[in-house]
Amino acid sequence: MTKQELSRLYELKSEEQRKLELAELTSEYDALKGYINSVEDSQMRKILQLKHEENLTWKQIATQVATITQQTTLENGTKGFSRKS
Repeated sequence: MTKQELSRLYELKSEEQRKLELAELTSEYDALKGYINSVEDSQMRKILQLKHEENLTWKQIATQVATITQQTTLENGTKGFSRKS
């Protein structure tokens, strides 16, 4: 076998190995998304999505969750009230 043939064989093996690794990672990612989507608590599900799907830091997650909580509190706190002119 020539040096060029060996080099090509190595490239094919590396390419095949990359495909296998990609398939494994894709499978793991799909399993993780499935687990996250199965979490019943919406706030915990959102935290897991922010961390594992959007790759945010814990500080960024805290800011997002605080903002969401504040908006929800404001929305819930104003339900049933109407402005009188």
